[in-house]
Amino acid sequence: MIFSALLSRSRFLLVFCAFATLTACADEANEAPEGDSGPDVTTAATEAGEDDVALDFESAEPAQEHVATSTKRGTIAAMPPLSLGTFLSRADAQEFIPNTPLDEAPFPGQRVSSTYNAVRYTPSEGGAFGLALQAWSTETPEAAEERVASLREQFLNVADAPQSALPEGAFTSERAGIRTLVFRSTERAYAFALSCGLDHCRNWRPLIALGESIAAKQ
Repeated sequence: MIFSALLSRSRFLLVFCAFATLTACADEANEAPEGDSGPDVTTAATEAGEDDVALDFESAEPAQEHVATSTKRGTIAAMPPLSLGTFLSRADAQEFIPNTPLDEAPFPGQRVSSTYNAVRYTPSEGGAFGLALQAWSTETPEAAEERVASLREQFLNVADAPQSALPEGAFTSERAGIRTLVFRSTERAYAFALSCGLDHCRNWRPLIALGESIAAKQ
């Protein structure tokens, strides 16, 4: 009788120990991972003491990218293109070609960069060339003067610009119904090529007057 009671008690103890061991293992499996498992974004609010604040991923602002002003979508530029608004704005073009709606049109040629840009304003109807400005930014006024000299070798039918307030070295070029005036800034390090179709430049005087205004801008 005593032996049977001891045997039953031993079996009970073995079953109890086995159950306790399994429970301990299950508790360890449900514990959070240790710190070396890496950061968890879902715990950011709790660690900051904001237990009741839900994480808001929808309103997060995307990182800003600088995109060049180009007709080719997705073009990424290290630096913005040279700005021309100070030298020739739409209002300037509209004053030069009055009573005519103008569109901004492409200007083929050199690739736009932080040191070069071009803009052309053309009448919405009629197919005229309109008014265009090319600009080169250089490091010094002397370099701008050298740029004008090098451009003179590239244009056709060149001649010294008529006497005006333009800096020395300015010249004109005429080809295929387009008149171009090339000059540099009076004090700044820029070179310009200002072009106009014969429809709106029947003589050089209006183009030279606009060029004088551009050259004097600071």
